[in-house]
Parts: sequence; C-alpha cells; structure tokens
Amino acid sequence: MPHYKVEQIPEIPFNEVSADEIELVISALSDPIWEYRTISGIEKDTQVSASHIAAVLDKSGIARRTAFTVQPGNQAVYASADKPVTIRERIARIGWLLQQ
Repeated sequence: MPHYKVEQIPEIPFNEVSADEIELVISALSDPIWEYRTISGIEKDTQVSASHIAAVLDKSGIARRTAFTVQPGNQAVYASADKPVTIRERIARIGWLLQQ
C-alpha cells in the first residue's frame, strides 16, 4: 500500500469526483474504529483513488487536516469535521507553532 504525502498526489477538480466516491470517503472517515484517517488508509478501504480522496477531504468541508503526521512517510492525518478537536491535536498545533 502506498503512503502519500499530500503534495505527491495530483490535484483534481472536486467536480470530477462522483457522488458514490464522496459517500465512500465520508463513510470511511466516519468509521468509529478510527479516530483519524490517512489518504492511504481510506484508499485501501474504499478503492477510491488517492487524488479523488484528497479532493473530497480538502475541498468538501467534511474533514479537517490535523496538525500532526504519521509514519511511514509523514502522511497527513484527517478527522471528520464533526469530531471535536482532541488534546493530541492541540499539542501538535502548539509544537508546530513553536517550530515556526
């Protein structure tokens, strides 16, 4: 399974993503088993292409990108926009701000 950095994924217009793909991504993001999701994890579960997943996550408003990344490859981590921001996310944001 590939591990994506967001900047490695070709950007596509949101209108190229089908309604079925959007529903699959929303379902994967809302799965109660996972607190956070990576693009590669959603791709594995849904078989939707990484570029379509990135378009849904970044342009639909259903998700927020967290302030931390995970290994391997420093992958971006997403959470449902409906879920409250966790202490882990707040600490990661403070760490990021201190590095600037």
